[in-house]
Amino acid sequence: LYFENKRDLVLAISKDCRACYEADVEALLADASLGAAERLERFALAEFDRVEAYRRAPDHSRDVVHYWRTEFPEELEAMDRDFEAALARLLLMGIAQGEFRPTDAAETARMLRLAT
Repeated sequence: LYFENKRDLVLAISKDCRACYEADVEALLADASLGAAERLERFALAEFDRVEAYRRAPDHSRDVVHYWRTEFPEELEAMDRDFEAALARLLLMGIAQGEFRPTDAAETARMLRLAT
């Protein structure tokens, strides 16, 4: 593989990470063996693990993430939207299955993202 510069390399890594994240979320949402509450718990724990991994990462890894956030704010915004959309879908599943009380799933997902 060849990248013209570090910006292109970081963007490629970002896109790969995002694709893996989306695949993991889709697999979780599609797992019919789990109820909505258990899916929500696993979703939250996966997010916690992701944040914890960042916190424990070597300084250089955090430097790369900081660079990514600075150079590609649109990617960060897209990831935030993906997170909210997945969480809203989870909430809607729970509402449809009677596990969660009816609520504005999109607004609840947005508020939860902002709180984290």
